Amino acid sequence: AVALLNFHARDVAWWALVDGLRDGDDRVTTACVQTLQTLARDHARNVEWGPAAPSLRAVLSGTNLGAVAPLARALLATGVRADLGPDVVGGAGEGLLVFVPSARESFATPARDLLRRFTGDDQGIDVARWRARLATLKSKTAADSRPR
Repeated sequence: AVALLNFHARDVAWWALVDGLRDGDDRVTTACVQTLQTLARDHARNVEWGPAAPSLRAVLSGTNLGAVAPLARALLATGVRADLGPDVVGGAGEGLLVFVPSARESFATPARDLLRRFTGDDQGIDVARWRARLATLKSKTAADSRPR
């Protein structure tokens, strides 16, 4: 993960770090969180996140709650496109919703900011309203992957 710092100009390095957030080894996920935070702080630039949508969806749905806020901050710092919302949080996003009402602004603010980016509106700290709003986002990827 740390070696990927050297490849910050390549989107694939950012995607690999997000994949690493799903690893079963805590040492790997911790290294990926730390590296992602460093990249977002020191090398923020626009990243094309579309190819990483499945991994983004998994993490933001709660597979690694410790990575949700750092990932949300990194996505915002790298200009994640609003139109990825349906694929990333449509009908999902439970990991983000956990932090919406948090008293810790370092968790709540990136969660709410990312939800606003993806939905184009603001439900404040009302988790039920956010959940209902996310249910209205239809994932193109999920629809394309259904058996025919």
